[in-house]
Amino acid sequence: MQWLVHSVACPQRVFYWLFFWLDFLAAINHRTFGGLVRKLLSIFVLAIALFTIHIYPALADASSDTLAQGAKVFSANCAACHLNGTNVVAANKNLKAETLKQFGMDSEAAIINQVTNGKSAMPAFKGRLKEDEIQAVAAYVLAQADKGWTK
Repeated sequence: MQWLVHSVACPQRVFYWLFFWLDFLAAINHRTFGGLVRKLLSIFVLAIALFTIHIYPALADASSDTLAQGAKVFSANCAACHLNGTNVVAANKNLKAETLKQFGMDSEAAIINQVTNGKSAMPAFKGRLKEDEIQAVAAYVLAQADKGWTK
């Protein structure tokens, strides 16, 4: 379900893939079905476009709620070691975007895994935080890293 939220939150990606497949299927369809599939796919693409336009604001609100929840969780559980994206235990493993990328931690899945299971000096939060809190803090960390940890 997470991929759907990210795809719909980025309408350009949705439209790119829909038009890619529409074009591909139209090339096959033209020779075999005389354009019927192209017409059906056009209707489908229009429906998806309208759905995306309609639901996009709702997803943006949910995202801001998620980030607000993530900020609270981060402040209560992570800021002692990671204040403003730093790392007081291992300074070279901070939460800056380039460092996350360097260590393969630049995705929500990777951060969720790290927060859930812990690693090295970082404790596991599996029993302390709920799954939605871990997902929210992962989204918050990525959002802050993208902004350079500025308010």
